[in-house]
Amino acid sequence: MPQKPDFRDLIVDHPSCSAKTQAEHLDGEVYKKFEELLASVRAGSIVRIYKPYLLGGAAGQTRTRRKVWAERADAIKAKGGKIQSIEPPLTGHKLTMKAYEQIGNVARGKAGKAKAGRAKKEYVKEHWDVIRHYWPPRKSMTGLEAVEKINSLIHPRRVTRGWLYVNIK
Repeated sequence: MPQKPDFRDLIVDHPSCSAKTQAEHLDGEVYKKFEELLASVRAGSIVRIYKPYLLGGAAGQTRTRRKVWAERADAIKAKGGKIQSIEPPLTGHKLTMKAYEQIGNVARGKAGKAKAGRAKKEYVKEHWDVIRHYWPPRKSMTGLEAVEKINSLIHPRRVTRGWLYVNIK
């Protein structure tokens, strides 16, 4: 007779993934402390975490979190348990690789967030007229001379030769 899977869910309150969000997606026996979870793992148990990097804990440097993640994964496997993530649904080596990648991203503040980046330079029509008049440089003028001339005419705005090569066609 087939047995019902033995799910053990770990919830780690992390700044990038709240405990409330994790609790919504985990429906097994829930643990908030890893030591208690590890004590309850039996052969055939499936330890689930919401996101792969959460098994590494919430504090410490990247290398410390990765070390903790590996130690915890080894402890679960030594007791006969398996590890599975919910978002994305991964197990095995793919889970390990994703966790290591996400731990590095979390340390840089990029846990699933897209950052806008630097604002684009804005030029008024008069600036564009000057830029297009002097760029690309003609035979009588070098690229550096053209950049100097453009910058003197559109002061206080500035352009660089690299920016001109990339943005002016």
